Amino acid sequence: MSLANSPLATEADICYNPFAIATMAFLKTLETKGSNQGRYQWKKFFLLELYRRGLSRETILVLFEFIGIIMALPEELDQALYDEIRQTSEDKQMSILAIAERKGREEGMHLVREMISDVLEIKFGAAGMNLLNRIAQINDLAALQKIRLAVKQAQSLEQAERMILDISTNDHKD
Repeated sequence: MSLANSPLATEADICYNPFAIATMAFLKTLETKGSNQGRYQWKKFFLLELYRRGLSRETILVLFEFIGIIMALPEELDQALYDEIRQTSEDKQMSILAIAERKGREEGMHLVREMISDVLEIKFGAAGMNLLNRIAQINDLAALQKIRLAVKQAQSLEQAERMILDISTNDHKD
């Protein structure tokens, strides 16, 4: 049975379905019987797909083990494959972490800017909103958090403006 002719769902449907991945791996195991190189390539494909699809760590580990068992290879090919997968997964893990960290920082800064905006509007009305342009230029989460606390404590719009200026100036020196 060819994977192309199987009654499986489309690629989009399979994307996050661990059972579909396991089924596809099983069908390719049958299809590559007697071809170690073909099986090597498909096993590599499925194992790398586990990382690409953004599945949970637990799901990846279970499927990794399942695919490793059903798509058995001679020991030297298996070792070469796992070395290749490990290097690729470490590279991908680093890039995934970098993307996640950047996205988290962006979301955190957006959230803190919204909090600052709310405090400025509540305390100082429309006049307080004039300070948002300066705040929008700050790309340091720690500085934005300091500004949020300072604005909450400010007794006047002028004091809030001074505090924002001081913090943002110090932020740009670092």
